Amino acid sequence: MAPDEAHEEASSATGAAAYGPLVLAGYDTYVLRFSLRFLWGCPKREILDVYERNAGPEHLDIGVGTGFFLERAGAITPDTRLELLDLNPVPLRTVERRLSGYRMRTHVGDAAEEIPLADASLDSVGMANLLHCMPGDFTRKARAFDQARRVLRPGGRIFGSTVVGGGSGVRVNPLARRVMRTYRARGGFDNIDDTPEKLTAELEARFTDVRVTVRGCVALFEGTA
Repeated sequence: MAPDEAHEEASSATGAAAYGPLVLAGYDTYVLRFSLRFLWGCPKREILDVYERNAGPEHLDIGVGTGFFLERAGAITPDTRLELLDLNPVPLRTVERRLSGYRMRTHVGDAAEEIPLADASLDSVGMANLLHCMPGDFTRKARAFDQARRVLRPGGRIFGSTVVGGGSGVRVNPLARRVMRTYRARGGFDNIDDTPEKLTAELEARFTDVRVTVRGCVALFEGTA
């Protein structure tokens, strides 16, 4: 394994390991209610609206958190076929408990590697608050877009959100900047060079109807396979 690949693998594992039972117990309150609004400048309603617009009847969610958006999005019901992918089995078990009446399968794996799903088998792929935790620049992170493009049917939708480090229209308040530095030092974030422009370029190389909207220092994105 090349040194860069080993570093990326270690960084991925570090970011995923941060989401243990104690962190997930406070995730909805601290991350979704406080951090999104007051640190990153993007109320969770903005991300929920992206789910409402784009989630289809056969949906893959990558980096599942606690399943908050899956539970709250009206577009997702117990009849939705859910595929859940995360590098850490703890969030997957959390979502299984939260959405116990839903049809779902869980997969432990890296979004930048091959996803164990058939080509053109899904209507939508969601990546809420995932990319800023993935190691490397957007060229490396965009491997997840390659996999999403492969498993989406023609006309299927990709969507998500990510905290970016700068770029056009991005506003990072002083506290957010300090917290971001701490998260990067601990291996939870790797987004110092992430910008809406780089995100848009990688999406447009693979999808049509690409829309990237900035709220504070969060980039919300949508596109069509």
